[in-house]
Amino acid sequence: MRHKLILSRLSNDWKARQAQMLAYGAHLRRQYEDRVQYWRSRAQSRIRALSVRQLMNVTVILDSIDHAKLRWPRSLLLQSKDFASFARPYLTCTGVIIHGHLAMLAISENHVSADSSRTTEIVMHALERLQRKMIDVRMIELILQSDNCSKEGKNNTLLRTLAGLVASRRLGRCECRYLESGHSHEDVDAWFGQLAGFIEQHQDVPTPEAFTELLTAFLHAQPRQNEEERVVVKLDQVRDWRFGLDVT
Repeated sequence: MRHKLILSRLSNDWKARQAQMLAYGAHLRRQYEDRVQYWRSRAQSRIRALSVRQLMNVTVILDSIDHAKLRWPRSLLLQSKDFASFARPYLTCTGVIIHGHLAMLAISENHVSADSSRTTEIVMHALERLQRKMIDVRMIELILQSDNCSKEGKNNTLLRTLAGLVASRRLGRCECRYLESGHSHEDVDAWFGQLAGFIEQHQDVPTPEAFTELLTAFLHAQPRQNEEERVVVKLDQVRDWRFGLDVT
């Protein structure tokens, strides 16, 4: 969007417009190369391919949905103009896809902090579910794909935790990847689009527990041939993963 805005204002300067076109083309190439890297890792994770270090590739992508989609209670009565200024609480929902293994939705109420500790808690829970499937996480290569923002994966709390797992040999290898601004996760975004349409079909959702049941029904109704296990997890509290990890 920024490149297009600059180009629209350089219509009278041919040289500047040409230079900006070159910069815009380089930006598009970087975006496509990022997608190619993700598509390759996704395919390797689905077939459980081994790397040159004999570590099994496990690619994880995570992102959060817009809060407006998960406001509660949902009711036809609330569409009246009398409730136009009624501030409804919301649920924070993060989608996690472990390609070839698991599709998970983690939700929490607005009293649970949506910070780096919450993301770390979700990633650690995803690794625990891999262990329940008799997968030795000491022999995997974890590829974590997320947005280029501190709320999701680009924060010291998650990086230090994953680095600690690798250093203590509890995790074979880990690589964190972040998309440039303006990117979109086609897997998660398409998933959230289907989820938003499913929620709009149900107008009577009075409580967070009812939302949990609704999301569970969505996961089981959705065909995902590569991810057999599908689960909705409700976070009532989150550990402070920053404790003891501060550098002094």
